Order: sequence, then structure tokens, then C-alpha cells
Amino acid sequence: MSDRSRYEDLQRQLRAVGAVKRAIVRNLPHDCPVGPTAVLSTLHRQGPTHLSLLADKMWLDISVTSRHVSHAVEQGWVERTQDPADRRSWTLSLTPAGRRMLDEISERTTGLLAERMSDWDDDEIDRLTALMARLHGSFADCTPPDRETAGTSAQA
Repeated sequence: MSDRSRYEDLQRQLRAVGAVKRAIVRNLPHDCPVGPTAVLSTLHRQGPTHLSLLADKMWLDISVTSRHVSHAVEQGWVERTQDPADRRSWTLSLTPAGRRMLDEISERTTGLLAERMSDWDDDEIDRLTALMARLHGSFADCTPPDRETAGTSAQA
């Protein structure tokens, strides 16, 4: 198999991962769409942060991120507190309700993966996990696109 064919096959399989992602999104709680889910998971990993930094981490335009944050704030999953160092700025952080929602999302996603992959053995799952982590690492140094041209889909 030529190098080009190998990467074309890989490209097709990566596009097919979209079907897996869509199934996971359909499995999310009805009141927590993918955008706010990305806000919650990013805040969980990042800790309290400002909107502009959150948008950078999510590779989204600040206006799109702001809409997702507003939904999460309305649901009580995220709180805005005034930054004491800069009274014009707000810090975003997860609330206990936000952590509970993340736990529910994790349980649903884990359950879905366990159900759909029930015929896989442990070694296959471990191998896939390791290879996906390695693939992600190969792209970890990519810089986000300029926020002006960033897409509107969140990274879940």
C-alpha cells in the first residue's frame, strides 16, 4: 500500500469517527447540548478562567463561547465572579451542579461506549485508546485558528 493510500484510508476512518461523536452527542442530557458540555469539560480541566482564555482553549470565537457560557450559567452549572484584580473582568468556574452534570455526561458516555463495544476485548480497547492518545499527541502542538475565522462547533 502506498503512503498516499494509507493516509487516504486513515482520512476516511477519521471522518467515520464523526458518526461515533454524533451518537455520543445524541446521548447527552436534553438540557446540555454539545456547546455547554464543552464549556463544562474545559472548565473542569482548566479551572477557573476568563472568557477569552476559555474561547482560546475551545478554539471558538468569543461570541460563540459566550452563548455557550450563558446557557451554562442559566442552568446553574457555571458561575461568573468579578475578578478582584480587574473589576471589568469576570472569572468563570464550575459550580457543584456543573460537576454533577459532568458526572452524568461521563456516566452516559461510558455506558454508551461499553454497550456499543461489548464485543471488543480489553486488549482491543486498550490498543485503540493508546493509538488515539498518540494521534492526539501528534497534533497537540497545533495552534488554534484566529478566533475571527474559528468555526462554530465545540470540541467535546
